[in-house]
Amino acid sequence: MPITEQFIRFLVAGGIAAAVDVLGYNWFLKHWPTSGRVVASVFSTTFAMATSFSINRSWVFVEANGGSWPVVEFVVVTLIAAYGLQSFVIWLLSLDSRGSHSNFNVGGLVYASWIGLPGREVKRLAFGLAGCGGVASAGRVDFVERNLVKGAALGVALIWNFSWYRWYVFV
Repeated sequence: MPITEQFIRFLVAGGIAAAVDVLGYNWFLKHWPTSGRVVASVFSTTFAMATSFSINRSWVFVEANGGSWPVVEFVVVTLIAAYGLQSFVIWLLSLDSRGSHSNFNVGGLVYASWIGLPGREVKRLAFGLAGCGGVASAGRVDFVERNLVKGAALGVALIWNFSWYRWYVFV
């Protein structure tokens, strides 16, 4: 299958898996808000990974020769993206929303205030987007901000996953 067609199929499959992920992420945060964004992402991403596996196996990366499908490679690549890359991006872009202003301490290490810069910019963008229809309520800003953060994490994972699926997992 030509790479363009395969990438379009991958985007459709990824869109479905991302919808499962984002809906699950928001559902989890609504019902267990004290668990935090990273925990919510781990749970929602697990359901999205199962969805992605099914669609990619049967429709995107179809093996013409009917050989065995590399489940282990898929799981390893997807776990790195889902739990490593996405969690790191969510953590990095959420720093300011957790109250860091200058220096802050994580696990005994002190980080400089510039690390919170991406989070402050996400907060500023979320406030602007949440206020487009009038006054921005705190709940609306939080909803927009957490989904901007999750969207950025999904974008990083999308690039990682397609690259590895195309040139390593499904070769």
